[in-house]
Amino acid sequence: SVNAFRDIKLTNAKLVTYKTDKDNNLTLYVSKAASGNVSEVEVEFTLQETSVLNTEGKIIVDFESETDVSFTLARQEGTEDQVWHLKAVYAGNPVLDGQFADPDIDVFNGKYYMYTTTDGYPGWSGTVFHCFSSENLRDWVDEGIILDVASNDVKWSVGSAWAPTIEEKNGKYYFYFCAKCPSGESQIGVAVADKPEGPYTAMDTPLLTMAICKEAGVEMGQTIDPSIFTDDDGTSYVLFGNGRAAIVKLNDDMVSIDTSTLKNINNLKDFREAVTVTKRDGVYHFTWSCDDTGSPDYHINYGISDSLYGEVKNMGTILSKDTDLDILGTGHHCILHIPDTDEYYIAYHRFYTPLGSFTDGTGFHRETCIDKLTFDAETGYMQTVTPTLTGVAERVIAASNKTEETSTEEAKETETKETETKEPETKDSEVKEETGNTSGTSEESSEKSGNLSTVLIAAGVGLLLLGGLVLFKKKKK
Repeated sequence: SVNAFRDIKLTNAKLVTYKTDKDNNLTLYVSKAASGNVSEVEVEFTLQETSVLNTEGKIIVDFESETDVSFTLARQEGTEDQVWHLKAVYAGNPVLDGQFADPDIDVFNGKYYMYTTTDGYPGWSGTVFHCFSSENLRDWVDEGIILDVASNDVKWSVGSAWAPTIEEKNGKYYFYFCAKCPSGESQIGVAVADKPEGPYTAMDTPLLTMAICKEAGVEMGQTIDPSIFTDDDGTSYVLFGNGRAAIVKLNDDMVSIDTSTLKNINNLKDFREAVTVTKRDGVYHFTWSCDDTGSPDYHINYGISDSLYGEVKNMGTILSKDTDLDILGTGHHCILHIPDTDEYYIAYHRFYTPLGSFTDGTGFHRETCIDKLTFDAETGYMQTVTPTLTGVAERVIAASNKTEETSTEEAKETETKETETKEPETKDSEVKEETGNTSGTSEESSEKSGNLSTVLIAAGVGLLLLGGLVLFKKKKK
């Protein structure tokens, strides 16, 4: 029965993927980021030659009902007709509409900000960086282009805008990024702004180059993929590298480095690129990407250390593909910590969906996702992350968690507005997180919260050879 459909497409929304099972249940995962709050979803079937759709006209589904849609497939003579049960689920992943990769997320002034590689260009040849903002971690707004590395914005570069990261210090925002110089070598630069969304002013020279690494005796393939870690004493570090990882301390100005602290990070099993570190309860948790970004097996490994420059103990893989859900190439991540809580999230990219949309290179056709990251209550170690289609629940930053750079006057004004319009608070323990697992059990549980519905079958019964049209309708609020 699972072979009844050759293809399924949506005519007015983006389909991330669809799944069938042995009981003739068909679930459509509809991209929330790309489709918005669509009121109607039209589905086009392409069937196997042995099947015809035995319902003519449109099937209308009210998204807020608990009843799914049923339709019948007539099979070849001598076989029984199949009754299928159809429902649609909003997919929270990907979180951005379009092709974006290498995400970095931080919280500033009670709001989430994300910075990414703009993907979809052969050879990773994109030249611009965007800033995205969100109030709830699910709905993102494009704040526009903040830097163009092929323009006069960056004097030393000619293109290839890759893998950015952000850090705030003393009321300034420092944006670290990769770009290529005229010789074709990738280097790491830094730009500064007064606001998370810019405008940014880039330094006239790169912060890190292969020449600087060689002079310090540090080995690597390319100076790319920076991440910033600020320790408890306020000292900030850059972690970076391809082929081999390295770390160096930033000076207090955040735009220059202390070259005496530039060292390789050793013992990162299968390290390829994109090393980050998260500190929790005195332990440094290192994570990094392995394999090639164009490989379905691109994944994230994990290790721990008692110091930034100490030996890293490998702890295995914490994020990898789920072929059952069409989730491939999961890597190049960041780890987001919600201020003043013990809540963590991981943002990463995967192959663009639906799979097969592009044939000219999966490594530069990628999309950004967010899932929940947890630590084991007994060991304190990161637990394996299950990549999901449904993504995470809304997570609004409480007013009390706003960062210190918010002025007292602004904080008071915000608090007053929230008091006037605020609904009853939800305890942290009551925030529902949607996750999936490789067996699909958690995905199914998330789907039940996904607004699905009663059925009205419109207009007539007949035969449609090799195809049909189904219409989903969401009740207007």
